[in-house]
Amino acid sequence: AVQATGPLFLAARDPRAILPTPSKASSSLRAMQLPEADRFGLSELTSASGLRAQFLPTGALHALREAGTLLNQLLPGPAEEGLFRLLLRWRGERGAARHWTPLAGPAAEFSPGPTGASWRTRPAEGLSAVTTFSLHPQLAAWCWRVEVVNDTSVPLLCDVLHAQDLGLADLAAVRNNEAYVSQYLDLLPVEDAAFGPVILARQNQAMAGGRRPWAAFACAEGAAAFCTDGWQFFGADHRLTGEPAAVRAAQLPSRRLQYECALAGLQSRELRLAPGTRATFTFLARYLPDHPEISSAADVARLRELLPLTWAAPAVAPVAAPARA
Repeated sequence: AVQATGPLFLAARDPRAILPTPSKASSSLRAMQLPEADRFGLSELTSASGLRAQFLPTGALHALREAGTLLNQLLPGPAEEGLFRLLLRWRGERGAARHWTPLAGPAAEFSPGPTGASWRTRPAEGLSAVTTFSLHPQLAAWCWRVEVVNDTSVPLLCDVLHAQDLGLADLAAVRNNEAYVSQYLDLLPVEDAAFGPVILARQNQAMAGGRRPWAAFACAEGAAAFCTDGWQFFGADHRLTGEPAAVRAAQLPSRRLQYECALAGLQSRELRLAPGTRATFTFLARYLPDHPEISSAADVARLRELLPLTWAAPAVAPVAAPARA
């Protein structure tokens, strides 16, 4: 056994015993109080279900809330992007290098509205995209819809990566320790004939009132691959490069990993866009305040209830500038 002696023992008894005496220079230091989120200039969308989506002025997703539950894991401040990602990747047909761009967030032109939000981007000459976010008017559900226009002179192969960080717990529980709540989420990937891989997420630890919040995520046109943790999506070098590891891989790993950054990661199927054509990519999510039973493949039916997508705002991309000869 190791016995604490010296400064360690003193610190345990009385921290003041080893703290330096404040100098005259330190007396000029002042405490800084961070502003509350309601002073961030948030744009908020609401639905009859009680679901709320909040966006920063930069266009970054700040929060998904329902009553006292925080659906996402991290709450970014005005100078942050958070962990949500929606990324477009494209490449030529003849082994050309793959390129990527964010479809929502600070890197795109953000336009909030009373019933939805939209982002516009032109990542390359002749290539443009419009992304819209919509809440279902009655059900606790939302939709990201992306329309990509190829007005270049060559065919492009395109796919979209979706990554939603997950809290699914009482606000206080998530804010107290974001990584801790991830350890109690059951992340179940199931295969569906139409949607491809679907991610079902359920809180195993009872929240206020004994509730177990639950969410499901799918790609309406069909997903090709999935991941369930931020480690798989962002990788080890993201803080240095600003580039998620997922954009460099041909596919997401399609392997369930439950670490400390629960994530609903989906990769759309790759589509070929001939010159002068456009394609739509759609990601759906459904939330339940309480899901007493464990998740199962039968729960995919809750996502089918969101179809057809007549309630979702269409993403109408502008005609891109003609490519130079």
